[in-house]
Amino acid sequence: GLSAAIAVAVHELPQELGDFMVLRSAGFPVGQLLLWNFLVSLTCAAGVGLVHCLGQTAMAATVQRYMTAFTAGSFLSLSLNMIFPQVSESIRKYHAGYRAAGAKL
Repeated sequence: GLSAAIAVAVHELPQELGDFMVLRSAGFPVGQLLLWNFLVSLTCAAGVGLVHCLGQTAMAATVQRYMTAFTAGSFLSLSLNMIFPQVSESIRKYHAGYRAAGAKL
């Protein structure tokens, strides 16, 4: 109970502050940023409501299977389409000397 709530708060607070700072530096006005962040956070409440309504029914297992696949696909898409190219570019840009030094050996 309490320890789980504290763990979630310790995780979410830096996450939300980081999101805020990234979006603020991208040029979002503070009011619009807070509004969109709040609307996105409402999806959490929608998920809790969905799980509460479904409970332990047979349909819940089916929904869980599809939601797990959707979530995994979202993370793969994010990492392969957005993060991987940035990391690759950073490696090419900042570590090109290491490759050249290794080729001389």
